[in-house]
Amino acid sequence: MNAAFAEWLPWIQALGWTLLHFIWQGLVIGAAFAAARALIPRAHCTARYAAGLTALAALTCWPIATFLAMRPWSIGSADVAISLTASSVSARPSGRLPEPNSPV
Repeated sequence: MNAAFAEWLPWIQALGWTLLHFIWQGLVIGAAFAAARALIPRAHCTARYAAGLTALAALTCWPIATFLAMRPWSIGSADVAISLTASSVSARPSGRLPEPNSPV
């Protein structure tokens, strides 16, 4: 039983962090919607409706994107490192710029 639970533990942790992040993300989206609603005049009901739909879409998509960013196989996936070696960097004399149309 413990081995099966250990297999699901990274997914459960990712879901928990996603829900925790959604608290502040929902507040940000709600504040942005409240600001947009306050700025849009009452006569422009179509624009207010579109702002509401946009906020609802953001409330749906943002946690999904957060979960996908936190999924277990993306955690610690910084295995690829960019390294610059002395042979890959061209040495130029300091103070001189290369001539136009000259090979680097």
